[in-house]
Amino acid sequence: MGEGLIFIAKIILAVVISPVVYSCALNFYDHLDVYPTSLIEFFRWGVFGFVLVFLFVYPFRYLYQFGQNVMTGIFKFLTPLDRAVARVVPFFTVVILASFYIAGKFFDITAYVHYFMFFAGFSMAMHILLLAQELQGEEASFIKSSYFLRMSVYFVLSVCMTVLLLDLAVWKWTFLKFFSAMFEDARDIYMLMVRRIL
Repeated sequence: MGEGLIFIAKIILAVVISPVVYSCALNFYDHLDVYPTSLIEFFRWGVFGFVLVFLFVYPFRYLYQFGQNVMTGIFKFLTPLDRAVARVVPFFTVVILASFYIAGKFFDITAYVHYFMFFAGFSMAMHILLLAQELQGEEASFIKSSYFLRMSVYFVLSVCMTVLLLDLAVWKWTFLKFFSAMFEDARDIYMLMVRRIL
């Protein structure tokens, strides 16, 4: 009885949070346009590139797991939240964008900018897709209530973290604009749902 109620509660929460997930994904794609076009096109190609490689060539599970282990080790002082933080913060995206920022301060990296952005998008997509696989594998039930809820939360937080990382890399503060647009779109969906129900 208790497990059944928890299962139903997780499904309801996943449905309730779904407008936020939708708004987050939609606004993230649109929000990328605030960054220099010469940079962000390669970021998008990196995302697309990972999806193709993941589907047809190699899944990169060992590389993803290495990143998770490093992040868990770094945030070990936050136990038992260390694993959750590792799932929110995309390790390789952090490394790539931090390297881009630091290298740009000391060297002329104009000829290499597209590599940084491509692999930033590549690593961000790797983090999201392999995290989804990992969470699915942790739940044996056919209807994965915990997966839907946890993945929704991790997805939103990971996207927010990526926007912050891009802001830091290009030294342009846009996170509040992204968050505001995401909040407004999610609110509009909730209001529409309430009007339909009532």
